[in-house]
Amino acid sequence: LHNTFYATQSYWTNHCGIVALSTDINITQLKVLNDDCHIFVRVKHTQNDFQPFFILTLYAPATSPKHRQLFYNNLYHSTIFDHNQPYHQCLIITGDFNYSY
Repeated sequence: LHNTFYATQSYWTNHCGIVALSTDINITQLKVLNDDCHIFVRVKHTQNDFQPFFILTLYAPATSPKHRQLFYNNLYHSTIFDHNQPYHQCLIITGDFNYSY
């Protein structure tokens, strides 16, 4: 898909992806959790035209509510949501939450 989108950068797992289309955008993957159900990146403009921000793309397990709850619990207790880290102030979360109510 990297070539299909004419991407300048991309990160992929078996469940999700993040694609940059502009040469003015630099994305850097940050490793926080050891799973393939999320991608966490810092987005920075090469000429500093805007402040860096973070994107978390996730795929919550659809197999069972128990697996989904464990996934969200691990995610919530990761450093991504630590208020001492810079992430929470400029974070966009996207993905397939497999939420049911």
